[in-house]
Amino acid sequence: MFEQTFIANRLEPPKSMIECTSFACALALVENGDYVTLVPSQIFAGNRNTPSLAPVLLDAPMQPWQVVAISRARHELSAVCLAFLAELQKTAAKIDLPTSGARRGTRPRP
Repeated sequence: MFEQTFIANRLEPPKSMIECTSFACALALVENGDYVTLVPSQIFAGNRNTPSLAPVLLDAPMQPWQVVAISRARHELSAVCLAFLAELQKTAAKIDLPTSGARRGTRPRP
């Protein structure tokens, strides 16, 4: 997806890449180094202070990709996590995307 976004905008993709499964880690790398990544526009909204990030607007839309949230069974999800999942479901419903198996907060089993 990352390379396709560059190609769709007639830009040469970077020659080397770092893959990171943690969004927080990837964002920290970008904020503290000479890196580029795709981030949701919400990163630049609200009161978040991001002086080390500069948005680069693209002419072509980003390619769609699947978003999956995974949690361990029998562990209670935090209120923040539940709010995030609810927002994902709400957004998916607005653009008519399928949602499935969204887990609600559960209590750990004894």
